[in-house]
Amino acid sequence: MSKQLFGYALMGLIFILVGGGVFLIQPSTHVIEGSAFGTYYRIRIIVPRYREFLHSIQTLQDKTDTILHRIDRVMSTYREDSQIAVFNAMYSTQPVAVDPWLYHVLQVSLQVSALTHGAFDVTIRPLSLLWGLQGPARHDKPLPHEIRSTLAKVGYRHLELLTGNRIRKTIPDLQIDVSALAEGFAVDQLSELLLDEGISNFVVELGGEIRAHGRQTANRKWRVGIERPDQRVVAQVVLEDRAMATSGTYQRFLEMEGETYSHILDPRTGYPVQGPLVSVTVLSKSCMWADALATALMVLPIDEGKTIVNQLPDTEAFFLSVTPSKNWNFSVAAAPPTARHCALWDQNSRRKYGFSFSHPYIFRRTPFLGFGPAPLLQFLLV
Repeated sequence: MSKQLFGYALMGLIFILVGGGVFLIQPSTHVIEGSAFGTYYRIRIIVPRYREFLHSIQTLQDKTDTILHRIDRVMSTYREDSQIAVFNAMYSTQPVAVDPWLYHVLQVSLQVSALTHGAFDVTIRPLSLLWGLQGPARHDKPLPHEIRSTLAKVGYRHLELLTGNRIRKTIPDLQIDVSALAEGFAVDQLSELLLDEGISNFVVELGGEIRAHGRQTANRKWRVGIERPDQRVVAQVVLEDRAMATSGTYQRFLEMEGETYSHILDPRTGYPVQGPLVSVTVLSKSCMWADALATALMVLPIDEGKTIVNQLPDTEAFFLSVTPSKNWNFSVAAAPPTARHCALWDQNSRRKYGFSFSHPYIFRRTPFLGFGPAPLLQFLLV
């Protein structure tokens, strides 16, 4: 073979290897999914083709279910044998030893309560029962004196965390409900499981909460689109080793005496929240933290919520509100303000502002399923 022919052959071989390399290293996707807490979960694991996936999907599924069953057994308010249910039924101020996971969730809960001046409160359960959000449904609006008497049973300062994973009520009527951050905690636990197993590229979704690590492909980070209630994308978010949680009023609500009320209660007043806010999406390193903070920010005025977020490291919040003239308003808070992972999205021209995006996912919530407080998050390619 002449040198010239050899050169052409070599160039052709290089072309095949390089051009076909994209195909050869296309990642494979492994999915683990199921139901938990009255909603669904889905884990997507991305593995480059040139790496061997050494894990058993069934083993990961079993470990996932073990984690979720433990959380349900400890934190569910729908199981009479859960630790929370037993604690709530106990009319006593004696200390009680609880699972370390529950103790940790309560620690974070009290931190968020103090940060937001009581806008978030895990002792809100008596109010949830009064308004029919838990327990028997209610069709008539609670009377003012009912709300006042119930508020006397609510207050995060009446919950004490003692040494040795022990907790105590300071008033016997106190009841707790961690559903506003338990799903975020579950997402964190599942993410830590995967990281401990040496898996670095994945996304975990549960009940509308999400945490992503690594990348979707070698050149593409995980991206999530945020929709308005009319399913028009208003923004998209880059998720890289971050968690995302959303709280909103447009999917679940109360109808009483011909009026519609939000399902989110202000634990300080005892009444459903009112105002222009439609949803709040929070980004943080911890999904549990994002979960709790999103709920609190739905209770607070927008400006007050932004002030709090702007003081928190590695935290961003996206506020979707509606003006009196029925126009949509989308605003962002971040600390520092330049450290943003969000870009506004022009639905008509498909232009992206702030980042160069392609193939975003839609953050879409399905109807409430009746058990957990948050519906399902789905990833859909645009």
